[in-house]
Amino acid sequence: MYGTAVVECYQYSDINVDVATQEILNLAEEADPAGDRILGILTKAHLVTGRTGRLAVVNLVEGNRKPLKLGYHVITNRGGDDHGEVDNAFAALQEREVIFQEHP
Repeated sequence: MYGTAVVECYQYSDINVDVATQEILNLAEEADPAGDRILGILTKAHLVTGRTGRLAVVNLVEGNRKPLKLGYHVITNRGGDDHGEVDNAFAALQEREVIFQEHP
């Protein structure tokens, strides 16, 4: 079976946009009605502000709003407040290796 990745690009600065109703999910359902090959990739999650926005993301990822059989993955970038924690690219790579060696 071939996998299909659905990339969900959500503009978090627009609070009026509901991620669970975005057109990309409707198109994915048309292509794979059983949902066997749909994987949600939530990008720019680091830009979520406010309690309401964060709860919306949590509800989606936990499958409360728009459940997907393969679930969702959340991609975040380092934020401006993370700048002092990792001083250079080498340290960031070492940190990433440690994270990915641990069981989730």
